[in-house]
Amino acid sequence: MKKTTGFTLIELVMIIAVLAIVIAVGVPRLGNISSNNRMTTAINNLTADITYARSEAITRNANIDIVANGGNWANGWQIQDGGTVLRNAPALLSTFTLTEAASITTITFSGDGIITTASPTLLLCKNGESGTYGKQVDITVSGQNYLTTGASCP
Repeated sequence: MKKTTGFTLIELVMIIAVLAIVIAVGVPRLGNISSNNRMTTAINNLTADITYARSEAITRNANIDIVANGGNWANGWQIQDGGTVLRNAPALLSTFTLTEAASITTITFSGDGIITTASPTLLLCKNGESGTYGKQVDITVSGQNYLTTGASCP
């Protein structure tokens, strides 16, 4: 008697059903991971630009400004030395908001790296998500910046 190999129709249908369930559960989580990665990239770009601006202020021994484009941080920002643009950050994706707690639109570092304006707090949130999903950057008077994850979004 010859032995046959392969799948029966019932086995094949069961494999497809299990595969469909795994995909249905896994795909939404991948979207969330992708969104979190984009958020992390955005906040890392911001902190890198803050560090760059402070470093340039010390190197040039001059005031360096970080200016929100159009008065809105979500529209991107420019790093300027007396009006000369040193670096230009693009606008954030429309799925994110970036706000400053005291509505500060310009952050100025003096030649010794100290902030000459009030100490800003920038909060990055996903649109439509309230709770502790945000990322927050606090800039101290000395010019250092600190990242906090799990910040409260409105």
